[in-house]
Amino acid sequence: MKRLVIVRGGGDIATGTIYKLYQCGFQVLVLETAAPSAIRRNVSFSEAVYQGEQTVENVTCILAKDTDQAVSLLNEGKLVMLKEDVIPVIAVCVRYGLMKNRYCPVRLLRREPMERE
Repeated sequence: MKRLVIVRGGGDIATGTIYKLYQCGFQVLVLETAAPSAIRRNVSFSEAVYQGEQTVENVTCILAKDTDQAVSLLNEGKLVMLKEDVIPVIAVCVRYGLMKNRYCPVRLLRREPMERE
């Protein structure tokens, strides 16, 4: 697997970042809530939760049903979205060897607010 970036949220602003990361050759896994509330839905990858896939600027994001399908799609070079409630993120990273000798920003993936240090 190439360099994997996990992005939490696929709203209109995040979509710009996701788009650029994908265009630069990163594998991108987008985590989205079960009911996203993006305002500019036509230009948000989060719309894939409702439609199954969403195309923005000729880049298509596909909603995977489970982690196995997500990994398969990532290996095919696709931009993939998973609903956050489908999986515990860290378990996916470990199970599929995405964490080997790499730093995982676990704090960015938690649902509860981070404590200030």
